[in-house]
Amino acid sequence: MIIQFRNSLYNNKALDLNANAEIGYLNQIILRPNVFYCQKLPFLTDDEYSVFVADLCGNNLQEITEHCYFSFDYIEFASVYDFEADAVIIKIVNNINPNDIWFSNPLLITSNFLTTEIDYKDISDSYMQSAGIKAYFTRAVQESEVKTYVQESGTKVSGKATFTEMRKYIFEKLDNFVYRRLNLALARSIVYLDTLRVTDKPLMKDGDIEGSQNTFQSELTASVNYSDTYTRAFQIAESLELVSYYPSTIYTLDSVENRITLTFNHSVDSVSSSVIKLFKDDVFYINLELIQIDSNTFEQVYNFTENGSYKIEIESGKFINTLYGQTEQMSLEFTIKNGDYSSLHYSTDYLTN
Repeated sequence: MIIQFRNSLYNNKALDLNANAEIGYLNQIILRPNVFYCQKLPFLTDDEYSVFVADLCGNNLQEITEHCYFSFDYIEFASVYDFEADAVIIKIVNNINPNDIWFSNPLLITSNFLTTEIDYKDISDSYMQSAGIKAYFTRAVQESEVKTYVQESGTKVSGKATFTEMRKYIFEKLDNFVYRRLNLALARSIVYLDTLRVTDKPLMKDGDIEGSQNTFQSELTASVNYSDTYTRAFQIAESLELVSYYPSTIYTLDSVENRITLTFNHSVDSVSSSVIKLFKDDVFYINLELIQIDSNTFEQVYNFTENGSYKIEIESGKFINTLYGQTEQMSLEFTIKNGDYSSLHYSTDYLTN
């Protein structure tokens, strides 16, 4: 865990400090706003929790519970606010036992600095963990290995060269805690740096502490596979999806309501176009412009006057949430037809001879 959670706020602010540290820098872990990160927790999440971004004294700055998802002993979370250069912590509060509070080590949540994204897991882990580190890629490095032999004639012959692709990263300020945690993360079975697969088990270079600070400069040279890339996706969180629509089953003209309604699991920030296409019996019927009636719901009044097999076609990417992505292509079907009646629906009580 690069982001570590403890029950003690004080102990999580003074992680592995050198004895002569007078100036402390807490900016080595940098998370980007509107991006989900996943970390392992030291406890099972059996209860319900509220999650906050807090200052270094533990005072709540922003509640992010609605953007936090728990599974077993993992949390996937995001903040929608940029705290710029202010160091903050992630604070997890047990809703049943308010004294059960967990604090992360200090970090930044901002898009104002160069960062390197790391994703890592062991084969046995349930989820890929992720974090952002204040580091930057400087240059590509190549090493070659060539087998050579000498012929009887005395001619030296070289075989085909095999190249090892590497990338070099610079860490201008790194403290003892993050240094150790990064080395542990880099030793995992599966590691990606800036979406590229790391194929060896590199170690961070150590350096001398800078005066009375708590940091030192370091660098990392890692072998990578440019053909093996990783795109971070939701693991516990749910992407923007349609959760219900109306009409959705079988109706008669008398029973169907005069509306079309779409409801999503998250708020919709924007739409590429509010127009949807309505088909009847596989033939285009009419364009309908939906109206957003609240953050999650779109609706339009429409009077159905004919029986038929209807279908609403919605193109990919029409509904968008900055944090939860965009919707896929959807085809929503429903039917309007005459009621089905049999002789069992009728009574002979009022028949006379």
